[in-house]
Amino acid sequence: MDFRKKIALCGIFGFALLACAGVVQAGALGAPFIVNGSTPVDTKVPLDVTAGSGGDQAILFQDATLGGRYVRRYDSNGVALTSVETALGPYGEAVAVDRVGNHVVVETVPGQPGIYARIFNRAGTALVNQFRLDTNVGGQQSSPVVAMNGDGVFAVIWTSYYSSTSTQYAQARLFNLNGTARSAMLNVASATNTFIAPTGISVDGTGNIAIVWQQRDFSTPIGMSVWLRRYNSVGSALSSATQMNVGTDQALYPHVSTNTEGALVTTWSKYSAATDSRVIMAQRYTAAGAALGGNFVVSSTMGNGQYQDVGMMDDGSFAVAWDNDNRYHVPAAIPTIYGRQYDSSGNPVAPEFLISDGVASSFFSVVGMDLAGNFTASWRQYDPATAKMNVYARRYRMDTLPPITVLANQVPQGNFSGAAGSFQYFKFTIPAGTASFNLTMAGAGNADLLLRYGALPTASIFDVSPGLSTSNESLQIGSPPAGDFYVAVWGSAAYSNVSLLVSY
Repeated sequence: MDFRKKIALCGIFGFALLACAGVVQAGALGAPFIVNGSTPVDTKVPLDVTAGSGGDQAILFQDATLGGRYVRRYDSNGVALTSVETALGPYGEAVAVDRVGNHVVVETVPGQPGIYARIFNRAGTALVNQFRLDTNVGGQQSSPVVAMNGDGVFAVIWTSYYSSTSTQYAQARLFNLNGTARSAMLNVASATNTFIAPTGISVDGTGNIAIVWQQRDFSTPIGMSVWLRRYNSVGSALSSATQMNVGTDQALYPHVSTNTEGALVTTWSKYSAATDSRVIMAQRYTAAGAALGGNFVVSSTMGNGQYQDVGMMDDGSFAVAWDNDNRYHVPAAIPTIYGRQYDSSGNPVAPEFLISDGVASSFFSVVGMDLAGNFTASWRQYDPATAKMNVYARRYRMDTLPPITVLANQVPQGNFSGAAGSFQYFKFTIPAGTASFNLTMAGAGNADLLLRYGALPTASIFDVSPGLSTSNESLQIGSPPAGDFYVAVWGSAAYSNVSLLVSY
């Protein structure tokens, strides 16, 4: 293996190379929990949930009675990073997180034109105060959506409407973590006498973006349709606008997620005349934007599922969460939140599963997935005991994950063996403020030690590896970010009696 290649990859993520136990379980990680802890009134709506590639999660919600916006952040193990939610004032409509916990909040300001953003570090300290993202002169801007990749490159899409010409635009722009623009403002789609509403955006590891929106031409009887367009990291178009849904059935609320290499999955809600209800649809795409197969149905339980969201992990596996409201057909039915997981080939891992408790009415599902396959679903739920609405969330780990052994500080894990080309995976969590850590492997044969922050290493994607022709390898990492590091022991040739030790 080329040691110099690994050093270059390591340098991307900002921690210094100084020199060269239990098992993680898949499935639900506990019961649903309340996100809002201190907001005083009882009408709360989740606006966005995001998971950075390092595992930090952020849930942004609105107090719909008073109009306040709040964000609550958690680490990859579900531990809250602040004792209570952070108040954002009357602003804040979407949030995104990078690999080390820096996060951006995008917003509109009542009474002012434009789309704005604020950027914070993991501790919640402002890195960039509120600044304007768009360059429009006049018009009305609204409904921003944001996505950010691991390196802090973020992209925002929003709606602009000019009443003088009855023209509506879906517009976007790319930015660096310091708030400087990477692109000019992009007119993604525009039309007169047409409803256009961008609802989803994603950013891959190189900064390429995918944008989805819904639109309807009021001059035709055709219902709402959903569309996709892709751009590179500096705003050059990689594709023209592409309609995702097949046929003329009404399609609404599209969402999109990507992995590091740019593979995409999109979801939306479609009206089915056959069942007089809505079903959740999906479509997969390659990193080059080619459709993989056709549209497919995600939800099989009959209901009126409109709101849905999707998250993709780094190997291309993905999870979908959606509202299931069947009260149109069964008035006594309780609205619930459902989910379903798919592997990297687009095959369902298992039947759909209930995310909410199934007892209290639940609405407005959103989901965020990190690259390692941890995802969080959030929704609004009515609590009969208190007659209040709260924001709930539930954490999961993808069932497609291989076994991952947890490494404890200064506790050796040993006696691993494997064939050439085989992988064994490990994970350890570095606390905030750690000065450095040492990772040592010893054994017979030729195993390679691959280290990656926030996601499972592969033979070609990792942050650093000594790459020696032996199973005796070590790394010392200075000033590491807090969070989860993943280790792969890869058989460059057969190996035996291998042990690992992490010390910090």
